[in-house]
Amino acid sequence: MEEVTTAPLFEIDSQSGSSISNVGGDQNVYFGGVRSRAAAIGRGVAALGLALFFGGVGLFITTFVISMQRLVSDINGSGISDNYRHYVPDISIPALALLAAGIVLVRFGRLYANR
Repeated sequence: MEEVTTAPLFEIDSQSGSSISNVGGDQNVYFGGVRSRAAAIGRGVAALGLALFFGGVGLFITTFVISMQRLVSDINGSGISDNYRHYVPDISIPALALLAAGIVLVRFGRLYANR
């Protein structure tokens, strides 16, 4: 009875290098679970940026709802005001700041998390 080998067999006539590395094996390089401190900080910064971004989205939606309520109220009531600042709530600036800060922190966090 013949023994069947399941391991891959590589027959090469000629080779210019001194060895073949990882042929047919695992192509990933693992560092034993040890991660750099910069990568851990980067993931934390990215998570903070994501939280700020979604907070900004929430405030921006609130800003939009308040603006539309004021606009509809003025259309149904006394008429549209000439002052556009009447329709833009004060929370619009923090909403935009949170959105921008969230986007920037996510990008920087992803940059350092890949180290």
